[in-house]
Amino acid sequence: MAPLASPSQNRMVETIHQSTPVDCTLPFDSSTLRGKTVLLTGGASGLGAAFARKWSAAGANLIIGDIADADGEALVAELRSTTKSPHHHFVHVDVTSWPSQAALFQEAVRLSPTGELDAVVASAGISDKFGTITGKGFENPVDLDKPNPPAPSLKCIEVNLIGLMYTAHLALFWLQQNVTTTTTPPPPPPSNAEEKSDTRDARDRHLLLIGSGAGLFALPGVPEYVTSKHGVTGLFRSLRMLSYRQGIRVNMLCPYFVDTPILPNRAVAMLAGLGLATLDDTVDAATRLMATASPRIAGRALFVGPRASLMQKVLPEREITGEEEVAGQVDVTGQVLVDEDVAAGKGQGVWDVFGHDYETADYFIRRYVRVLNTIAAVKGWIGFWKELVNALFFRKEKSK
Repeated sequence: MAPLASPSQNRMVETIHQSTPVDCTLPFDSSTLRGKTVLLTGGASGLGAAFARKWSAAGANLIIGDIADADGEALVAELRSTTKSPHHHFVHVDVTSWPSQAALFQEAVRLSPTGELDAVVASAGISDKFGTITGKGFENPVDLDKPNPPAPSLKCIEVNLIGLMYTAHLALFWLQQNVTTTTTPPPPPPSNAEEKSDTRDARDRHLLLIGSGAGLFALPGVPEYVTSKHGVTGLFRSLRMLSYRQGIRVNMLCPYFVDTPILPNRAVAMLAGLGLATLDDTVDAATRLMATASPRIAGRALFVGPRASLMQKVLPEREITGEEEVAGQVDVTGQVLVDEDVAAGKGQGVWDVFGHDYETADYFIRRYVRVLNTIAAVKGWIGFWKELVNALFFRKEKSK
């Protein structure tokens, strides 16, 4: 029997410019958002509105796209009042409509004080209105034996997945138009020489996808919602491998059930005794990903859940440190903290997930990325020779 390959044989971390695992116990600097223009879909209420308040207070310019006009206009008025900045705007958008989203991005660029976008946050989303418990919806089909049987409503898929993919597609175009230089330090250079030529300029371009804990594990009773959020996870895991070639970092936030007024009482009842994620932890996690202090976070996903304390089995009297958790400490047992502990700031509610995907990758993936990099290099030389031949033989010089 052949021996196992070395764990680092097909290591991809440096190749895809993924940053190191995130230690969520370390402080971060939200002031790096100052002056940046952020386009936020679904920002008129819920988590999106909480993000907008936090980031505008840090000095960012917020352009909010949402279908809820009254809520969006009210939020922008609030942001302008609290920050004394005129550079916050609301634009109506239906994220399920491609023309509507395309118009949103064009208007956002026009409204941006720099004429560019620094970050796009795909936050628009809805819940599964007719979950299994209602007796309706996807898992409770009816009247399918009659003429013209009704199709299931896939509104949740249309908003949470198709709409988010529209946003991501547009972001990948418009973020690349952001070419202004900046003093923000670039990411650390890759260790392998073959990738060094692909490093773009230092300007930060960031796409943040708002996924869900439902995109990480099975959640019964809401199949449409779970499907949509698993789709977001799949999009993130694919995009983060090659987005560095466009100078764009891609991250994902995966909140669990968050303790906000919009969480239905029936959901809170179902979660009795299990704990909820806090709004503060969720906003802080998103802000950590948005911050651009060196090193920037790229290709990472953060899960936000109830505050918990990881305790070492061999040393049950002390909490495991953030450094130990990031290093891959696995011999632990979890303890959910009581309210008094959480109020005292104990425990941790934010965790890096999918943190080790590319420390060892499938050989096909490794080969595929190398082929794409080779194609890019060849195209670069072709472009060079085209310009040289044109300059020498075809370009007409203006006569004096």
